Amino acid sequence: MIYNYTQQLRSKEWKAYRKRIIQLDSGQCRRCNNEQFLHVHHKYYTKGLKPWEYPVEAVETLCRGCHAAEHGIVDKSLPGFGWEFIGEEDTGDLCSECELCGEPIRYEFTITHPEWGDLIVGTVCCDNLTGTSEASDRHKEAKARRKFVSSPLWRETINGWRRKIRGHNVRIYVFERRVGLVVNGVAANRYFDNELDLRMKIFSWSKPGAEFDQRFGV
Repeated sequence: MIYNYTQQLRSKEWKAYRKRIIQLDSGQCRRCNNEQFLHVHHKYYTKGLKPWEYPVEAVETLCRGCHAAEHGIVDKSLPGFGWEFIGEEDTGDLCSECELCGEPIRYEFTITHPEWGDLIVGTVCCDNLTGTSEASDRHKEAKARRKFVSSPLWRETINGWRRKIRGHNVRIYVFERRVGLVVNGVAANRYFDNELDLRMKIFSWSKPGAEFDQRFGV
């Protein structure tokens, strides 16, 4: 369940809705035709409605400056501090663009500012504006996760895959279209959606400091 506005802005529903509205408006501000720093502005708010539940006539694409003016905020130069990281998305290719520097990006990091709303930026710009290494850390983790799930250390067996992780013998097996897990000869107490999701779970559960057996629930 999504509880507050910040969490709602992290959701896939809002990102998808925002993208549709900007596409509907031809990727331009409805007031000045600017094609950079685009926001989706709600013309009104209705209690109980999530940001993506409004009809299209209730929202419009505005650039950063026009959006600020709509809310009575003087459009100043972009603040160098006060930004907060709120979400990320892997687009799968260099098919997006940083709204700050204009560089093509694959990983979209959404940041927000109390006076400027949200921006979609790349790794470097996210770290610079938030004053953290959160984006680069997440980028590194994504690369490590991809390397882990596709590692040749996963050896194919008759009905699945096996490998040794931190001294534990781990086996993924498929039985009657269900994906299961065995650690050191003991089966986990539940099945999983698919083999790839399970490999990603194993990656997160097997980080240094984690109680390996307890995380697997075996």
